[in-house]
Amino acid sequence: MDGETFDVAVVGAGITGLTAAFHAARRGLRVAVLEAGEAGAGASGRNSGFVIPTLSRVGPDDVARAWGDARAARFNAQLSGAATALFEFIRAEGIVCDARQNGWLQPDRLEPSDGVWQHRLRTQRQAGADARLVERDELHALCGTARYPAALCLTEGGQIDPLAFTRGLAAAFTRLGGTVLNGCRLLAPAAEQTKVLVGLDTSLGMVFARRVIMATNANGHDGARNLTAATLPFALVLAAYDLPVCGADHVLRTHQPFSDVGRDMAFFRRLQGNRLLTGMFPTSTRLSREAIDAELQRRIGHVFGVETTGLTDLWAGRVGVTPRGLPQLLQFGPNVFGWTGCNGRGIALSFVMGHWLADLVADAPIESIPVPLQALKAARAPQLGVWFARRLIAAERRRRERHERRGATPACTVLHYPLD
Repeated sequence: MDGETFDVAVVGAGITGLTAAFHAARRGLRVAVLEAGEAGAGASGRNSGFVIPTLSRVGPDDVARAWGDARAARFNAQLSGAATALFEFIRAEGIVCDARQNGWLQPDRLEPSDGVWQHRLRTQRQAGADARLVERDELHALCGTARYPAALCLTEGGQIDPLAFTRGLAAAFTRLGGTVLNGCRLLAPAAEQTKVLVGLDTSLGMVFARRVIMATNANGHDGARNLTAATLPFALVLAAYDLPVCGADHVLRTHQPFSDVGRDMAFFRRLQGNRLLTGMFPTSTRLSREAIDAELQRRIGHVFGVETTGLTDLWAGRVGVTPRGLPQLLQFGPNVFGWTGCNGRGIALSFVMGHWLADLVADAPIESIPVPLQALKAARAPQLGVWFARRLIAAERRRRERHERRGATPACTVLHYPLD
């Protein structure tokens, strides 16, 4: 590739990068995606597969305070429609990725009469989401668990196989004539070569482009490491289990994924082939496979009352957590753009971010993008922030275990990160 020139070069073949590349190519631009591994090798292929059209730790009022009422209204409206847009895209492009728009559930230990539920419903509806309250009997029928009195349901959410989706997205992009360069590592930050071209020093040679999109989020290395500096490097462990042939039909029978409210979040997705996905935030870098397996088996048994037939897959990803919980649209130079900050809601947000980045490199007015453009600002003391959050998660995990042994059902506590 040494000396090749493109209209747009995208660094990172994940959901954001490939979505941006697809829409830029559909505008008639010559686009190349530079990927250090292969499509989906980063967070896009290493997540829970939940499609959730909202932010995780902030509400519409927080967005309005940060960005202003007008911009926040446009952002919330487009994000709330991102899940439906993604599922429509999957159907239009014929991507096979176990896509199910059945809704996403967020259960809690609070009784349906608790006023917190009405506050949560108002917040989600204010952001444009189609939200309703699911009470115990219906929740048991949908998910097969009686451990929660109620759950918030976002009806436009759902689930996909994220790795299959990302690879299908890569195929859709190449059908438009786009180029995906696997094994192409960015060796140094993108640098302006002339007034119209940006140079990218890669392991496959020097590549030039009129516009560059940095789409590595929290998984960048070498020349893409600067994006990682804007986030707290929070790890997520994921696992898949075989369910027993008999006695597990009630487990997520309607294929509605859920993740509960809390620091030590319990989350589950039913996979094809009578399998179950779950995971946890590790509280130590020294956790063994056996310790992870034991903790996740305990959760499955407590929530669904079944014993699995064994762990089949174990892997890890990295969540791009920003201190304020908001996504960041970044400008590294006159013609170099990027973003970070999925904050655990990466699929729908990454998809819509890809659209906005495609608009930017196609010379759309900056004012038309719902997220404000800003310079990169590194997170302060990121390792300290991660250490503090892990301690809070570990404390809630121990508290949950104590209550489970006594047969009690404690309310969960939402995690707020300490950095501003």
